[in-house]
Amino acid sequence: MGRQQMKVWRLAGIFFVLSLMVLGSVHSAQASGVRTKSASYLNADATASVRSYGLNVRAGPGVGYERVAVLARGNEVTLLGRNANATWAYIETSRGVKGWVSAPYLNSPVAISSLPVVGVTPTPSPSPATGVINTYALNVRNGPGAGYAVQIALPRNTQLALLGRNAAGTWLQVRRPGGAIGWVDASYIHTTANISNLPVAGVSDPPDPDPAPATGIISSYALNVRSGPGVSFRVLTAQPRDTQLTLLGRNAAGSWLRVRLPGGLEGWASAYYISTSANIWNLPVVGAGPAPAASGHVATGALNVRNGPGVAYGAFTAITWGTQVDLLGRAADSLWVRVRLPGGQIGWVNSAYLRMNVTLDSLPVINQ
Repeated sequence: MGRQQMKVWRLAGIFFVLSLMVLGSVHSAQASGVRTKSASYLNADATASVRSYGLNVRAGPGVGYERVAVLARGNEVTLLGRNANATWAYIETSRGVKGWVSAPYLNSPVAISSLPVVGVTPTPSPSPATGVINTYALNVRNGPGAGYAVQIALPRNTQLALLGRNAAGTWLQVRRPGGAIGWVDASYIHTTANISNLPVAGVSDPPDPDPAPATGIISSYALNVRSGPGVSFRVLTAQPRDTQLTLLGRNAAGSWLRVRLPGGLEGWASAYYISTSANIWNLPVVGAGPAPAASGHVATGALNVRNGPGVAYGAFTAITWGTQVDLLGRAADSLWVRVRLPGGQIGWVNSAYLRMNVTLDSLPVINQ
């Protein structure tokens, strides 16, 4: 045998010995139960960790399902399945609780969409819509309108369950905290729910034939009650704070209210200074007729009536305190006013000594 052949045989022997050593190592590893990482992954459930600071585990894949557990950040869970669109994962906690969690809040080594789809029970009925009273006090009535009897008045921030609505969506059927059911004006309820999604609820009882009139309380230090809806109307009386008024109607803009005083006198008062739980838009619009003629009365001991707008003009008479005059116009500088006296005479007086039912600017300018 040549030297070259001996080298070939020697190399072949070395390779044979090395092959036996490798096969022996593999056999030994299998005998001892050691597996590769891929083999272990294929024979165990995938795990994931919670990435949010608090993650609800629910009975089904949606926030409408009951919460069954809460997981802290970093908790590990076993992934068992998913819903059809892979937005929720079905998991088992380290304590053996099984439920559903929102998939975006998991750090998962596998795609949630690769998990098997797991069936769930039907989606539960959603929680009823709720609203909060946003006025000082709100009447709860037997039906959807101011003509129904008042059950109770509830304070601001009372939470109500919203059960239904009238066809127009202006009144809501609600459940009070004590469980009783009634109706409230929708404009005084704050809610994030879409009122139009509530079912239209029927009413069995007709409205009361003689509903209690709406009332209000004066909220300013003193409030003028006038003959019409505006400051140009004559003041009938002034009433102090906390006087209770019966609300009879309103002007079209809702800025003035027709009221009845405790003594029976009726007139108009600014709605801005009246506190009421009633919806003033439910009051009837009451006509006021034409605005009264501009007038004033003398507010000094005696006032000269002159032939023109200034002291350079001669005085032809004098009128005393309280004398009523009609206002016809003014000078351009508003210092003098042209008036008609009770006897029909016309002249000019100093505007500083008159108390008028209109503003000077509202009078026409008369050039002498």
